[in-house]
Amino acid sequence: MIANSATSPAAFRWPVLWKNIGADGSILLCCVFGSKRLCFNYRSVEKTLYSEHSKILQEHLRALREQAGMTQRDLAAAIGKDHGTVAKIELGERRLDVIEFFAVVSAIGPDPSKEASRLMERFKA
Repeated sequence: MIANSATSPAAFRWPVLWKNIGADGSILLCCVFGSKRLCFNYRSVEKTLYSEHSKILQEHLRALREQAGMTQRDLAAAIGKDHGTVAKIELGERRLDVIEFFAVVSAIGPDPSKEASRLMERFKA
C-alpha cells in the first residue's frame, strides 16, 4: 500500500480501548474514535450449560428415558439424531433448546408441557 496524506500514520488515528472491572464483577469497555467515545457496561453471566438448572434438566431427561426403558441409541433414533448427541445432552456437554426438549420428551412418551412444569417446580426448589 502506498502511503499518502490520508493514510499516513500521522493522519490515521487508532481507537483507544480500555477496560475496567468493578468490585461487583461488572466490566466497563470503552473505545475512543476521534472525538467520539463508546462505552459498554455489562456483568459477567454464568454459562447456563454449567448451571444447577442444567444439571437438573440432564438428570430429569435421563430418568425419563430410563423409566421408558429406552437406551440412548433408541432415543437418538426416535429423534433422528446420533446417539452421541443424546449422550452429550445427558452429560451436559450440549445445550438443549425448547424445540429439542419438546422433541426429546415427546419421543420418550410423556406430555412435554407437564414435564416442563415439573422441571420449573424443581428449578424453584
